[in-house]
Amino acid sequence: MSYPVIMVNVSRESNQIQFPIGLSVVANALMKHNLGVRVLDMVPYAAEEREQIFKSSISSERSIYGFGVMIGNDHLQEVEKYVALIREKSPSSIIVYGGHFPSSMPELMLQHCSCDYVVHGEGERTFPALIQAVRDGNTSPENITGVFFRRDGKVIGARNQRIGKLNELSNPDFSLFNMEYYLNYLRETGQSWELMASRGCYGKCTFCYKFMGSGISLRQVSYVLDEIEYIIKHFDLRRFYFVDENFLQIKKYFREFIKEKNERGLEFTFIAQSRLDAIDEETCEIGSRNGLTCISSGIESVSQKTLDHINKKLTIKQAEDKIQLMRTYDIRPMVNFIIGFPWDTEDDYVELYDFITRNRLQKQVRLSYLTPLPSTQLFQGLVDQGVIKDVFGYAIKLDNLYWQRHINLTDMPDELLDHHFERITELSRRDLFDVKSAKYLRQIRSERFI
Repeated sequence: MSYPVIMVNVSRESNQIQFPIGLSVVANALMKHNLGVRVLDMVPYAAEEREQIFKSSISSERSIYGFGVMIGNDHLQEVEKYVALIREKSPSSIIVYGGHFPSSMPELMLQHCSCDYVVHGEGERTFPALIQAVRDGNTSPENITGVFFRRDGKVIGARNQRIGKLNELSNPDFSLFNMEYYLNYLRETGQSWELMASRGCYGKCTFCYKFMGSGISLRQVSYVLDEIEYIIKHFDLRRFYFVDENFLQIKKYFREFIKEKNERGLEFTFIAQSRLDAIDEETCEIGSRNGLTCISSGIESVSQKTLDHINKKLTIKQAEDKIQLMRTYDIRPMVNFIIGFPWDTEDDYVELYDFITRNRLQKQVRLSYLTPLPSTQLFQGLVDQGVIKDVFGYAIKLDNLYWQRHINLTDMPDELLDHHFERITELSRRDLFDVKSAKYLRQIRSERFI
């Protein structure tokens, strides 16, 4: 049976509005396989209108609905509400969950939630294969790696391996989205178009959320620049933000990117996320001449003891040297710190305050509470120690992941930890984006930390 495929992007209360990159990639893969797909992106609609609009979009015809589920901000609970609406009107429809949250605990997701299948990891190969199998009448596709499902009360499935080389299936498709909604938001707030050139990072930090394990996958440079050129041509936006975990990690790739950018005669600026140990003078020199204006990096702590515990492979001196190197080439450093590690002391937070001041990082810091996430070494250690007893219960209660305290692993009272968070935040917090339009303001949580 040729069941229709509908992918749904459910809004969640967040700090800003972001284009759903992952969903656009999976939609593109379905189109490339000639499987057909319709996207219901609920984000552009007013909150009070979404439920009625979604209800009117549901057919009684058996269909396959795909949802990307993020951890935090009550996203799973919101997705489950939409699934209930589908079950009410079309009980025989098939529900598939994918994304970070289901991938981190596929077995528990199937045990506790309303989905029929979970796609683990990168979905651009697995989800089309699942669609084809279901249409062919195979509702127990054990042969498709990365698909989890229930059979006779048991969860069946095997975790995906990382896609080694990203091809045309891993490109986004913008044709099914209200692009003006997202682009106008970026214009209004002065932000940049987010895109990914790579997935993964060679680092093995114990707190880092890696549901696909270590390793790096790259898109072809030509595909990345095609996307940039499309945004410039159709929307006249020339600011880009590479949200890769570590965009600068492969020097050959970065040089090829700059070379082809210049060969195409493209003029744009860009921000990159990168580990500090991937930043060197050559990268800064080439980047600064070719549009690189800012590098966002995680230092995490100014305690060498903590850095060693979390396997950061960084020293405080190296961090300060890299900050100075970026400034030498007029590249703005944006840095991330975390408080709440088990080894943290009050002296560490006093030193963090001094570090920010000494390195002139006021308004250039994102400070977060430590939030252990599933699929991290830190999280698994807390489960093994019995600190986190109800894994699924803990995960669904996570709200604003990094700017709200969910757990305190230090020896300090909660009030003292919160005091230091507020004190350092007051010194270092980045300016909030100036959102003016009501259609965007109503989508964003009232208390924001950028």
